Amino acid sequence: MAFLLGAVTSVVSGFLGMRIATFANARTTLEARRGIGAAFATAFRSGAVMGFLLSSLGLLVLYVAIKLFGLYYHDDWEGLYESITGYGLGGSSMALFGRVGGGIYTKAADVGADLVGKVERNIPEDDPRNPAVIADNVGDNVGDIAGMGSDLFGSYAESTCAALFVASISSFGADHDFAAVCYPLLISSAGLVVCLVTTLFATDFFKVKTVRGVAPALKLQLIISTALMTVAALVVTFAALPARFTMFDFGEQKQVKNWHVFFCVAIGLWAGLAIGFTTEYFTSNAYSPVRDVADSCRTGAATNVIFGLALGYKSVIVPVLAIALSIYVAISASNSGGAWDNAKKYIEAGASEHAKSLGPKGSEAHKAAVIGDTIGDPLKDTSGPSLNILIKLMAVESLVFAPFFAAHGGLIIS
Repeated sequence: MAFLLGAVTSVVSGFLGMRIATFANARTTLEARRGIGAAFATAFRSGAVMGFLLSSLGLLVLYVAIKLFGLYYHDDWEGLYESITGYGLGGSSMALFGRVGGGIYTKAADVGADLVGKVERNIPEDDPRNPAVIADNVGDNVGDIAGMGSDLFGSYAESTCAALFVASISSFGADHDFAAVCYPLLISSAGLVVCLVTTLFATDFFKVKTVRGVAPALKLQLIISTALMTVAALVVTFAALPARFTMFDFGEQKQVKNWHVFFCVAIGLWAGLAIGFTTEYFTSNAYSPVRDVADSCRTGAATNVIFGLALGYKSVIVPVLAIALSIYVAISASNSGGAWDNAKKYIEAGASEHAKSLGPKGSEAHKAAVIGDTIGDPLKDTSGPSLNILIKLMAVESLVFAPFFAAHGGLIIS
């Protein structure tokens, strides 16, 4: 039942994301007549609506599910929260279909549009004369919006359900301390308030006035939200959790202090910030890595492909140190694709003397960049996100089946 509930919520999240994006696209286009500032504010607020809707919907459904499942499990909180983990598993299962299916659809159209339009016919990107552009726009809604919405919901649901289950096998789970067990839900609720405040910095306090101001505004969002969320997590931790509690691990006991939990949350927050800045450095044309990829196009597509792959491998050094080796391939694929994509756009824009020396459109360097982009798009929009979801599914499945293996592992081995 929890699996089906998570799957339905994931599908609804993806559908609502497409609806929001469809309205937002038209409104952002109209606001663009007034300038980049108005267009950015509209697009940013639209994205915030989807983010708040997704998080609030997941939080509400999960809370209601806990209460309803509690009517059946009564005082068996371990069984209750173990069954709830299926909620996250269902969400990620649907996200996998949306990400992979939508990603394959949109990348097939995107690659076709680029190869035929830019390389063979030498017409601009998203030109109405190219039929593949329409298919690409539809695919973007499916893969990049519906798939992303389901993926984000799956990440949110899985991490929350996993934390709830861990809390249920602690001393306050055994003591039926609902406020302490629901610590993950309280953290998510605090995050909604923090994000609401943070959005005002981009749309009201420090308004974007030029194209160059977009990237710094987004960076500011990351920094402010991370800092405020750290303070909020500190308050929630000391308000909801007892100073000391016991974790039960299949017969073993471990004494834990509440500041240990806060420390884990804080590490996750700041590691995420570090990964965000690392990704931005390796995939933005404001920095040398993307420009180096563009330079490699001078000698043809082969060197561009090799250089882009090497850059993707190099980009995972900091993220691997920040989290774990298990996501190496996913980050590498995403960053390689992002670097190739932005190298192509860097040449096409011709915004600097260096970029002009590589162009114009239709030049050999530009054709090599387009080929690199056709390889990179499936990596960053299909392979990378699919591996990401697969890693999360494996983690949740391990959590769900851990009690079974702990109880019957010896029998299976024998």
